[in-house]
Amino acid sequence: MAQLPAYNSDNSNQQSSGRGGRAGQSFNNSGGRQRAGLPYLKIENVSQDFKKAKIMATQVVPDRTDGSRKFSDIQIKIYYNGQIYLWGLKFTHPVYGALLDFFGSDTDHWQDQEFMLGLELDEFSGRPNLRVAPVDKPVTTGRKK
Repeated sequence: MAQLPAYNSDNSNQQSSGRGGRAGQSFNNSGGRQRAGLPYLKIENVSQDFKKAKIMATQVVPDRTDGSRKFSDIQIKIYYNGQIYLWGLKFTHPVYGALLDFFGSDTDHWQDQEFMLGLELDEFSGRPNLRVAPVDKPVTTGRKK
């Protein structure tokens, strides 16, 4: 049984993202990562209208032995809008906390679970943020204050 750590909203231990590459990974001209295999979920893949997503598998990312920063603490394989994506989350991300609330801390029980996925625009910055909601709860789209 895979027990995950509790959600921690303290982002003070977050490191800045670097541009270091790994074997089998390259960067395109727009600065994004390209890799073999499934695409990572990005803001551009998600609509402002909330749509149903299904968890296909989860994997806790092990700590790096070479001392470099890991990008995600957990990877979630989801089916969303007719496509399969990998979704990497840090344990401090609010979406991770919401998924813990929905499905519990045992990732073995997350497979085949469904949730609503969409974008919420921050009213102050206008920046889109990924948000999740339970399937059985109505979702109102709009701006976050």
